[in-house]
Amino acid sequence: MIDFKNCKVYIALAAIIFTVFLFIAIVTDGGIGGGDIKLLTALSLIFGISMLEIIIFALLIASIISIYLIIVRKQKYNSSIALGPYICIGVFVSLIDSFL
Repeated sequence: MIDFKNCKVYIALAAIIFTVFLFIAIVTDGGIGGGDIKLLTALSLIFGISMLEIIIFALLIASIISIYLIIVRKQKYNSSIALGPYICIGVFVSLIDSFL
């Protein structure tokens, strides 16, 4: 998985992901936690460009489950969810996708 030839790309991607999600956290007044930002940054150093796929899977799964919880009235519209478990699920889905 780790390609040492593209080390500069991995570091640049980690910096971009950190900056983007920190900006989102500041703009949304804590909509994304600091732990989520650190987790995404660390994972981008490991997975490189496939990190975009992981982020898409994580946000898609989190959105689907949140919408379901709002529909069945287990969660309010303005309540927050932990994004860390969905990021981990996104990693697993991406790994399974890469092996198949």
